Amino acid sequence: MLGAIVGDFIGSPWEGGDPFEFRGALLRPSCGFTDDTVLTITTAYAWAVGEDVRAKYRESILDYWSLGFSEALLKWAEGQDEQQHFNVGNGAAIRVSPVVLFANSLHEALDLAATSASATHYHEHAIQLATVVGGATYLAHRGHSPAAILQFARVQSPLLYRRPRSGQAYHWESVVTAIEIACQTDSFESCMCECVAAGGDVDSVCAMAGGLSEGFWGIPSILLTPVLAELEKQYPDLFLMLKLAAMRGGQHLTSTT
Repeated sequence: MLGAIVGDFIGSPWEGGDPFEFRGALLRPSCGFTDDTVLTITTAYAWAVGEDVRAKYRESILDYWSLGFSEALLKWAEGQDEQQHFNVGNGAAIRVSPVVLFANSLHEALDLAATSASATHYHEHAIQLATVVGGATYLAHRGHSPAAILQFARVQSPLLYRRPRSGQAYHWESVVTAIEIACQTDSFESCMCECVAAGGDVDSVCAMAGGLSEGFWGIPSILLTPVLAELEKQYPDLFLMLKLAAMRGGQHLTSTT
């Protein structure tokens, strides 16, 4: 779960760019938190305290509306949901990494991911994107190999791997890109570098891949500590929600101040 938040922060300055050869620091003054972090923490918190995820999503979207939420989700939060029947984006997939704390089996992880996705996204393709990311992330944190997770993704969502790819990591392609990069790199840092270099919906690719890569390699403290400190400084309410959710999920998270 923390890998998704760190990934979102790292990827945020590069959103919407073309693929390029990335070199340099992952943490920059231009880094920030987006809707991916808000919804990841909201998901974890709702599961931790037993709140209705739909109501909590609506509250968080309206509270943090300026952090890059899509027009479709903003309309949904305001009570207009017709467009969500046609929304096949990755907005549900980017927030499911908390399954690693609250699911006790792959079946539970898939069910939690699908339930959280269907709260805001009504199209089966969007829900499928969430389940494949949720399942892959759960397996990564339970000791499964990258090869096994790639195989799981192909079996869970075979259509994703049969469709022609444009080379632009948006929508469903961002999910495939994130899983592939996480499973084909040998450290959290290299995973983040490859995600940034991929271009497209970079913060979301970094968030989804970060959740998986955390399971494989952990997160270096040189990245995790300053990102959590920045979250606590900029959004103390979100940090408290994250801290409580992590504690309920068996993960100790201390204050950074």
